Amino acid sequence: MLRDILLADSPALSRRDMLFGAAGLGASMLLPRSIRAGDSAPPALREPVDFSSPETNLLGYVRLIGDVSGKPSYGWGHGRVFGTRENELAKLLFDYQSCRLVEFRKLDDGSWAQGYRGLILFTDPESGRVIDGFRNPFTDEDNEVVHFRTSFGASIFSVDGPRSLAEFERESPTEEGPFVMPWTVIGDDVWATYDERIAYRRPDGEWRVDNAVYRYHGYLSELTDPDNSAPYHDMMWSTELNWFTYMRMGDIPGHIMWAGMGRKYDRLDALPEVFLAEAERRYPGFLTTPIRWEEFDL
Repeated sequence: MLRDILLADSPALSRRDMLFGAAGLGASMLLPRSIRAGDSAPPALREPVDFSSPETNLLGYVRLIGDVSGKPSYGWGHGRVFGTRENELAKLLFDYQSCRLVEFRKLDDGSWAQGYRGLILFTDPESGRVIDGFRNPFTDEDNEVVHFRTSFGASIFSVDGPRSLAEFERESPTEEGPFVMPWTVIGDDVWATYDERIAYRRPDGEWRVDNAVYRYHGYLSELTDPDNSAPYHDMMWSTELNWFTYMRMGDIPGHIMWAGMGRKYDRLDALPEVFLAEAERRYPGFLTTPIRWEEFDL
């Protein structure tokens, strides 16, 4: 676990640094799972909760993913990245850590605008160091690594489903309404599955396919609590997509397979300190710059 959390690409970490890093992560994991709102009561699900209703799904998703008071939320994750070919065991490529900054704003028509910015840093599975290259197990060649940065983007979520404001050629069955997700409820435990399969054309003309599925776990008592603007969630995520371009795989059959997990925090400084330091060193201000809503006509 510690190997997956601590990033040691910049100055070498002493054992004392590692112990403090582990202690800091432990403290962040002990934070209360409820994230409280301000004075005004935010919208909450009403009991008995009808998860077959698009209205319930819309509000439930927004509450589970972000903060209905308009404050930012930070989704942190970590996991592994594999390459796989038909009828072969998958080969481990590298690990990753990620952060996704999310804000929601309610619009006059009852829909919600989601603003976001995301960062994924790829790491060595053994040392936990952020990597700039790796040995491709399929070609036995050294490849560079391009870390993922999603500059400010926005989507509109309504009872008719999600709609990206980005202007590019794409296909996605998830943008076809009504907006109803699979939910499972056992006592106070709630699980929701968000399907984010999409095919799109890159600026260089390449057609890409990303079959992503997010599985969120939260608590019904928090989703229905009007004093809680941002109910807790933990998350598992998996996706399959084309080979990374920098792997230089050409027409070799196969694809990338990701698997990861994480949770939502209400403060950026609740994330592992070494991850934040590495993100700031490589991409100054990327995770701390506020969402620029004025860039979109909402």
